[in-house]
Amino acid sequence: MHFHQVLPTIRGARVSGLLDDSDAAPPEMPTEKPGYEDSADQTEKSVPNPAYDAWIARDQIVLGYLLQSIGPEVLPHVHRIETAIGVWQAVEEMFASHCQTKITNLRIQLANTKKLQMSTDAFLTKMQGIVDELATDGKVITTREHVSFILAGLGGSYNSLVAALGVSTAPISLSSLDAGTRTTDREAAVETILIIATRDEMIAVTIARLVKEAVVAVHPPAGVRGRDHGRRRNTPWVDVTCQICDKEGHPAKDCWW
Repeated sequence: MHFHQVLPTIRGARVSGLLDDSDAAPPEMPTEKPGYEDSADQTEKSVPNPAYDAWIARDQIVLGYLLQSIGPEVLPHVHRIETAIGVWQAVEEMFASHCQTKITNLRIQLANTKKLQMSTDAFLTKMQGIVDELATDGKVITTREHVSFILAGLGGSYNSLVAALGVSTAPISLSSLDAGTRTTDREAAVETILIIATRDEMIAVTIARLVKEAVVAVHPPAGVRGRDHGRRRNTPWVDVTCQICDKEGHPAKDCWW
């Protein structure tokens, strides 16, 4: 049973409180005092609680769903547990150490996978498969880590490519690396990767600038009105053009866009 597979259904049914104990069982037989204070018998009595019956009904439905979702290798360890939260906690404890061991092994596999005689497609597909499996188990590999593992596994014939990319300041994306590793000419490969990486970076910068412009258009800075919107007043930077927003009248360090 993968938690991410059963949780959407549990949350959709609004019964996740049964698994985190925020919807705990109410008393089954609460005690009540007699309804009349002048009654001779003031002994507290236990009475059935309708709220408990409703809670049991919800809990048993969720318990049945969890047991149906559990594989045959785990079911013998939990089939005698009578509540949903009991099964949930037991499975969590069982898989906590197992999952961590699996993540460690997958990271080792990711670091040790080499291209060798594999085709570029096969190598990149295998690396992506390991990364996807790690994500399924709750360990997300960043793009930067992913790229580093790929570069480390390319092998000696790609040393010049790896060395050239090692001194690049542009962040390398998976798409640019994919395009570059398919090029047999190493110099052309580096050029391809850097061009795509630079393009991706420029797109990100442009999007960020457009978002800033949209925000400022709705909420302009104090003192900025009408036609003076693109120029800061009372500034000594009369002949200066900002490298961020391309507006005159202020340097990049003072840009408010």
